[in-house]
Amino acid sequence: MVNIKTIAVLLSIFYFSSCSDDATGPDDGNDSGTPGESVVQVSGAIEGEHSGWALFNESELPFDTYSWGIAMTDNNIFHVDISASSTGDPVNRPDPGTYEIDSGTSTFLGIYTDIETGGIGAGADYEYSTLYEGTGGELVIEESTENFVSGSFEFVAANDVDDEGNLIDVVTVSGEFTAMNQDDVD
Repeated sequence: MVNIKTIAVLLSIFYFSSCSDDATGPDDGNDSGTPGESVVQVSGAIEGEHSGWALFNESELPFDTYSWGIAMTDNNIFHVDISASSTGDPVNRPDPGTYEIDSGTSTFLGIYTDIETGGIGAGADYEYSTLYEGTGGELVIEESTENFVSGSFEFVAANDVDDEGNLIDVVTVSGEFTAMNQDDVD
C-alpha cells in the first residue's frame, strides 16, 4: 500500500521536474538568466560531477499534505530533490541553519536520480534515497529569502536494501546551490 509520504514525494518530484531549463529568473541580481545554479558531486555506486539549475517551492498537495523542497537538475543527467513534507501542518521555507536529511518524516528527505542511465522519469531503479536506515546527512541553509535560498548539502543514499537490511548501491551526494523561488520563474 502506498502511503501519503510516498505520494507527496512523487508529486513533489513530478512538480519540480516539469520545469524547463530555459526559464529566466526575476530581476534579483541573478545575471545567469537561469532559475538558479547548482553544482553536485556523486560518488560510490555511480560517479560524477554535474552542474545545473536550482529551484525551491512550497506547495500544498492532496490529502492535506504540505511540502517544501529544493530541486536541482540539468534535465539530462541528474536530478536532486531535498524536501520535507507534513500532513496537516504547512512546511515553510527554512531559516539559515543546519538541518538533518534522513527519511523526511520530521526532517528532509534526499533523493538523487540518475537520469542519464534511466531516462526522463527514471524511477526506482535509478533513484537513490535516504529512506533507509544507515543513510542521511545534512542540509546547510546559508541565506534564505522569499526570492532565493542558498547553501550546501551532503547525504548518503541507497538504491534499496537486501533481505537482511543491507544497503544496496550506496552513493554520497554533495553540492552547493543558489535556488530561486519557482513562483518567480516563468
